[in-house]
Amino acid sequence: MSDTLRPYKDLFPEIGQRVMIDTSSVVIGDVRLADDVGIWPLVVIRGDVNYVAIGARTNIQDGRRSSRNPQVSIQSTRQPINHWRRCYRWP
Repeated sequence: MSDTLRPYKDLFPEIGQRVMIDTSSVVIGDVRLADDVGIWPLVVIRGDVNYVAIGARTNIQDGRRSSRNPQVSIQSTRQPINHWRRCYRWP
């Protein structure tokens, strides 16, 4: 793991093919990035109390942060994400 990809407890990020993560961003814990995902500068994705799944061909734009409620997960495919509220999926 690098400084960009970090474990949390025994949870490690899962990274698909052709994923771009800017070196100023951090992906921590139970995070699942599908193929062709772009994580742009200053993004923090933290999968600590629930998983975060970013679907194929999605980009997370500059400066976004996620921290999860235990009852909520993010699942998104084929869209730019410029605000996390767009992606909440309630059980």
